[in-house]
Amino acid sequence: MKMKMNKFEGFTLVELIIVMVLLGILAAVAVPKMGNTISSSEEATEDAVIAALQAAVEMYAMDKVVANS
Repeated sequence: MKMKMNKFEGFTLVELIIVMVLLGILAAVAVPKMGNTISSSEEATEDAVIAALQAAVEMYAMDKVVANS
């Protein structure tokens, strides 16, 4: 029993182009949002470091005042 394969399997060129266009649109939307998220997280980190430094300077100043008393 031989079966003849007349049907080609796989994707057509049109289907592949549609997928590529959709991936391009998704990338165009996602990349700027990721950039904004990264920059806002960097700003939050910088704010936390500044607050920690200010607290450390205040503690150092208080230690100096107590030590000189």
